[in-house]
Amino acid sequence: MEKSGYYAPVYHLEITYKKAIRYGDHATVKTWVEESKRMKTIYGFQIINGKNDVCAEGTTTHIVVDKNTFKPVQFGKIFPEWFQKYEEIKRK
Repeated sequence: MEKSGYYAPVYHLEITYKKAIRYGDHATVKTWVEESKRMKTIYGFQIINGKNDVCAEGTTTHIVVDKNTFKPVQFGKIFPEWFQKYEEIKRK
């Protein structure tokens, strides 16, 4: 995406902390596509510790912007194949 002249910065973040993770603990981040629209993509995520406990979960919303102007562009128009794949794999 960046090589093509675009960024996908975080536009919005929601997170719920459920359990502490401390320095040195092992953690895994699971992520998936929650929703994909022409102007934004919402990813769901969970942070899971080494005991398989969910320590945090939430969503991040990203928009695609031109890296020179930082003006939003339509994800589906700029990257149609990528957008189509997101439509196929998003959580239903």
